[in-house]
Amino acid sequence: MPLQLAQKSTGKLKKFDIFKEIKTYLDDSPDKNFSAICVAISCICKRELTLQEVKWFIMTPHAFDYLKAYSDQERYIELSENMDSFRYSGKYQSKIVRNIEHLALVLAYIVLASIGVFIFIYTQSKVETLLMSISGYIFGIIFIMFGIMALIQKGHLSSSKSTVKRKFCSVMANEQD
Repeated sequence: MPLQLAQKSTGKLKKFDIFKEIKTYLDDSPDKNFSAICVAISCICKRELTLQEVKWFIMTPHAFDYLKAYSDQERYIELSENMDSFRYSGKYQSKIVRNIEHLALVLAYIVLASIGVFIFIYTQSKVETLLMSISGYIFGIIFIMFGIMALIQKGHLSSSKSTVKRKFCSVMANEQD
């Protein structure tokens, strides 16, 4: 248990070090240091952020904690115009579209994983040559992995609901007034 606690605090310290480094770059010359800021941000998230978004995540209290979620849910959310919360992006603003997406991702998982399991069972019971067995197992694994990817994407869509509900006291929104 102490090892897990140490690893968790080490991860938080690394995030804090990245936060301080980005803040330093923003305070110095954000336009000149934007490439270094992007490299530092890429240690935490895979989403490409604009300079305005980076400033918001650094200057808004508690927003930096949601940077990874913002990255993972890139397909579904964006910053609101008021810069005080997240909102659903584009077509996902409609609840009907989100529900259809949920259904499609669940069906994709069921179909792909079922095909993978069927290939496994068929390979186990019918295939006698080594090369065909290996090929069958590889294809089964591929289908199951695609099914799992659909399930992970469904998880991102599901968690975007709680991310969108989160409100922030934005320093930048107050500066724009």
